[in-house]
Amino acid sequence: MNMPSAYHGAATPAEWLHRWSDLESRLAALLLAAPSGRDDWPLAFSDWLEHARSHLDADTDAGLFWIFRLASTTRVGYSSIHALLCWALARVVSPALALSAADADTLERAALTMNIGMTRLQNLLAMQTAPITPSQRTQIDAHPSRSVELLQSHGVKDERWLFVVKYHHDTACLDFSTRVLQRLDRYGALISPRQTRDGRHLVETGHHLTTQGTEKIDDVGRSIVHELGLFPPGTLVRLADDSTAIALRRGENPGDPQVAVIFGPDGKKPPSPFAVDTRQPEWAVVSALHGTSVADVPSVDALLPLLFATRDNAGL
Repeated sequence: MNMPSAYHGAATPAEWLHRWSDLESRLAALLLAAPSGRDDWPLAFSDWLEHARSHLDADTDAGLFWIFRLASTTRVGYSSIHALLCWALARVVSPALALSAADADTLERAALTMNIGMTRLQNLLAMQTAPITPSQRTQIDAHPSRSVELLQSHGVKDERWLFVVKYHHDTACLDFSTRVLQRLDRYGALISPRQTRDGRHLVETGHHLTTQGTEKIDDVGRSIVHELGLFPPGTLVRLADDSTAIALRRGENPGDPQVAVIFGPDGKKPPSPFAVDTRQPEWAVVSALHGTSVADVPSVDALLPLLFATRDNAGL
């Protein structure tokens, strides 16, 4: 297989993967930082955002693949992973929602920091098997206001940013950016596993996002799902021949992602994952699978050669 000479912003697959891991670690440190009362936190945050945008924009589908796999399979460090996922979704869907540059920037910043007031608690709850305690419920209910207070103590003065964070759980709020963030927050929470349950698969999550638990179609949610596709990168799927595959990239049509076969119809692994064209009837996607329903899924780094080859149409 002919491989690209550069991996979309990184010299090697290992470097590309390291950059994402480093960004997640740096974000976790920012969200856990003690209030400084100085200007260093906003500057550090903006520096992180600049590097994260550059890395995601260099290969958006590959970035989504890594983030979705991380969010749908990992319980440790939930808060920063959830923030990273919501930020990536915000950056991807903002153009489709016709947000202004200023509103898109606010949405990204709010997505990253809406839960900063309960970062440690979020990490704990993702691992907790006991019911939520009354004290924890109080902290959960108060976290939007607490997040605003913490951001202000970090030196954040942007009123729009603070407004969206403050009202990101207020379903009566009519502010459009806030409504979008509510859907993204819900989407990310549904696909992420907890100690007490597995995450939903992404298609099922999309249904809940578009209908808000009712049969009424929500236009914001529908736009988000349309932009991500029916089978976003990282989704495990069943193909028409009963093979199991994983979506690598969004396709030209929402239901035709670029995928890699990881188990044949007999349930056995092929010598190595291989890309197929889901526009062909024999390889069509027939259903999504829960992320935890398939054991021994190849690691992200093992799939990177195909992930990058499919971008360059070398793997189909």
